Amino acid sequence: ILIGYIVFDSFTSNWQGELYSTYKMSSYQCMLGTNVFSSLFTGVSLLMEGMLFSNLLLCLEHPQLAYDVVGMSIFSMTGQFFIFYCIETFGPVVFTIIMLVDKS
Repeated sequence: ILIGYIVFDSFTSNWQGELYSTYKMSSYQCMLGTNVFSSLFTGVSLLMEGMLFSNLLLCLEHPQLAYDVVGMSIFSMTGQFFIFYCIETFGPVVFTIIMLVDKS
């Protein structure tokens, strides 16, 4: 599992590094693209499974759940800022090393 993690994590950060250097994208543009695709993919998946509206109703019936989801989203966004900033500033190799040290 660790080898698969290293391979895919190396591919992702190298691909993002290539986007930064080739297309002169900012970390905010990369983050926006990633999150828009992720949101669309998740929304379509939930819609196809028939779970989108029931999940929205669950959040409306339990406001604390909605607050927790928003809180997790804010923390996730903050982590993404640091990840994309690290890749843009120091490069994908340094980021991969950081993640390897973090997981070990």
